[in-house]
Amino acid sequence: MITDSFLQVFDKIANSVTDNCCNVYEKQAGATMNRVIIVDKGARMVCYDENAVKDMKPFTIHRSSFLRDKECDGIVLVEKNYPETYKIILTDLKSGFDLSNIEKAYKQMFFSFLKLHAMLSLCEGYDVNSHEIEMITACKCMRDKVQEDNVYKILNDRLKTDAKTARTFFKLINEGTACVKLADFPIENMPPLNKDIYNKEIRLFLSVTQTPNDSMVLHIG
Repeated sequence: MITDSFLQVFDKIANSVTDNCCNVYEKQAGATMNRVIIVDKGARMVCYDENAVKDMKPFTIHRSSFLRDKECDGIVLVEKNYPETYKIILTDLKSGFDLSNIEKAYKQMFFSFLKLHAMLSLCEGYDVNSHEIEMITACKCMRDKVQEDNVYKILNDRLKTDAKTARTFFKLINEGTACVKLADFPIENMPPLNKDIYNKEIRLFLSVTQTPNDSMVLHIG
């Protein structure tokens, strides 16, 4: 219901409708991390690239000092056991395992979700409380033990100043996933938001390549 309504309301945004899997691509020139394949067997997937929420400056920075006109690399609207289960996946690709870039990816998805939420609120059947939200950062794995030791040192230092974010990153690195509320994102000067958005639980994923030379990640939903 929701995806059908979204497709009709925003019929000018290019998309592809697939079953079981979809591809999200990094289009930036020179990127060495090029693709993430998202697999969810039995699902209907409506896939968008960054243009789904790109260039919304009149809504964001022209009217707000807080909102940013950021977009992630891909958005997937997922229906499973149609129309019983509904999920929204936001994805961003980063070429190297760099904590600052990984954090930047989640911030890009944060602002992408706020814009997407505003769009979805026009659609029949949308209720942010009733749908799962996932954010996937896909990047290359760590190069070696030296880089791994450096990453853990940075996080241990951050425990002293921002323990909540540091613990989230430890969990992402060690388990590949972590659950946080939107309010927990390390966003500066976050104003009061609608409580349903503010308290929305988000499932974060960190999907990394098998080797540092790979350019693709397979994410199983």
